[in-house]
Amino acid sequence: MPSRKLELVSEQFYHVYNRGINKESIFLQGKDYERFLFKTEEYKKKYNIRIFAWSLLPNHFHMLIKAAGDQVRTSLNAVSSFLLKLQQSHALYFKYKYDKIGPVFQGRFNAKPVYDDEYLIQLLHYIHRQPSHHNISSDTTWPYTSLGSYLYASPDSDLITVDNYYDSFKSFEGLLESGLEPW
Repeated sequence: MPSRKLELVSEQFYHVYNRGINKESIFLQGKDYERFLFKTEEYKKKYNIRIFAWSLLPNHFHMLIKAAGDQVRTSLNAVSSFLLKLQQSHALYFKYKYDKIGPVFQGRFNAKPVYDDEYLIQLLHYIHRQPSHHNISSDTTWPYTSLGSYLYASPDSDLITVDNYYDSFKSFEGLLESGLEPW
């Protein structure tokens, strides 16, 4: 693949996302989502990535991430390596489990930098509203988003970084005011 036009650097928020080839499903069963999250947690630790929001849907995923630190490896490769490994791992698993031939993902992941707090808040809403936007489920009942970690400020795993988010961006309370209710 050609090199990426946008250089992915540390301590920068990115909205990263990808979907299945031809908009096909990349998750068919609950175990597919669970394995993807398990691998996300594994690779996030390996590449020193902080995840601030995520949403997994049948044919695509969204994440709000940031590479931590200022090491050369981190600033040049962490975000790309994290997503490359995560997508490769899921593609191999998915192809084996469902006897699929050919690509699983549409191509290279997409990454958009987040430069200000206002866009960051909008992005958190956007990522967490994906289930209702795609008529899959209500936002608060879909189990494959990080919304519960924000509503209760107590993540159930090491996957998401809530505390660091609250320290930097106090205005997340608008999520509840915008109509989302806790379970």
